[in-house]
Amino acid sequence: MHKHVLGAMAMVMASLIAGPAWTQQAAQDQDNANGTVNGPASQKVRLDQQEQVLRQQMLQLQQQQQTLQYQQQQIDALQSQLGVVKPPPVVVTPANVPLLLSPSDLDALRGTGQPLIAADSQQPVGAPPPPPEKAPEINLLPERGGVLTHQGAFVYEPTIDFAHTTSNTAVISGFSIIPAITIGEINISKQVQDIYQEVNTFRYGVTNHLELEARVPYVYGTQETTQRPLAPATAVTQFNATGSSLGDIEAAVHYQINNGEGGWPYFIGNVRFKTTTGTDPYSIPLNTISGLPSRVATGSGFYSAEPSITIIYPSDPAVLFANVGYIVNIAATKSLASLGGTGSASVDPGSGPHLSFGLGFGINEASSFSLGYDYEAFPAELIGGLAQPGTSLAIGSVLIGYSYRLNDRISFNLTTAIGTTADAPNTHVILRVPIQFQVFGDR
Repeated sequence: MHKHVLGAMAMVMASLIAGPAWTQQAAQDQDNANGTVNGPASQKVRLDQQEQVLRQQMLQLQQQQQTLQYQQQQIDALQSQLGVVKPPPVVVTPANVPLLLSPSDLDALRGTGQPLIAADSQQPVGAPPPPPEKAPEINLLPERGGVLTHQGAFVYEPTIDFAHTTSNTAVISGFSIIPAITIGEINISKQVQDIYQEVNTFRYGVTNHLELEARVPYVYGTQETTQRPLAPATAVTQFNATGSSLGDIEAAVHYQINNGEGGWPYFIGNVRFKTTTGTDPYSIPLNTISGLPSRVATGSGFYSAEPSITIIYPSDPAVLFANVGYIVNIAATKSLASLGGTGSASVDPGSGPHLSFGLGFGINEASSFSLGYDYEAFPAELIGGLAQPGTSLAIGSVLIGYSYRLNDRISFNLTTAIGTTADAPNTHVILRVPIQFQVFGDR
């Protein structure tokens, strides 16, 4: 803008300088054509004419200057409203005046990258934007840590959680006399379990780097067990059980350690604690006919804690993420009646590592898609200090997620987990609808 103003003033001054000279030369040519002599009287007439023309041009220049000043005042006011920093005035010097080139010179320079202004006079157009303070949002595993709630904001997240598990078991009681020939009883059983959870999750941003979370689930479960002894052959028996109650309430703290500057990923520390508010499976009596639990448990029966760290690395257009943690289950004294025994003993369900990783990428401004893998493992359960055969667990699942942002406050997140190990649920579907409210301050 300043360059255009200076250019306009330079053109006006050039016309003022050239105007009198052109008028004087024209008057001299006219006198020579008429054969007159440049006497004092004729010179005075020409000077009066030149003075009148000069006054008119000076008046026009003043009017143009007033117009330019008014326009500059309007531009400065608009820039102030938009928050644009006014650049310092440009000093016109021979070093930074653009070169006037002929068409042939321009054709020779096109595409060569040669500057038309002195290299030492070039100034940067602007500074690069600072990296975002918040880590990008990952919708696959929000309970493992990700984007944190803004300071003073409260998020209520209703969730529908469904898990379907099918397992087949063959129990052989006998001995083999030769390979493939068994003497004794063979019992084949199939168990189908469906767990439905309605989860209410609450998050609050204490600061932009610190978030508190509470998770309150209500659980409803069904379990269908089919048994068929094959030797000797008997009738097929089927047992059904249901159960519903409050699940295990959880509390968590998430803290974003850095701002992801200097090419570093975002690091987020997490600590999660689980209570035993759900129905303890060791407190459920056995069915006298089937010998199986008479109800479906809605909790684990053990306190547990999980420290973990989440790593998020934006790599446009994708976002890479990983979470590494360790699940610590705390041993407790339990009744052995639910296991067909008597008395009570110390039961340790085992502690083990957790690992998840994947990537997410945006489809458009409102939609995103994610892929990942989640894995956790536990050693064999200890009862009275003795390891129980067949109780070790390895739970692995492939994660597929989709997210749609309805507006700045509401979004829909759908995650599907497909089991890849024998101990994992066959299918696990989670639908979440986070709703954000700004309680204190402005976002």
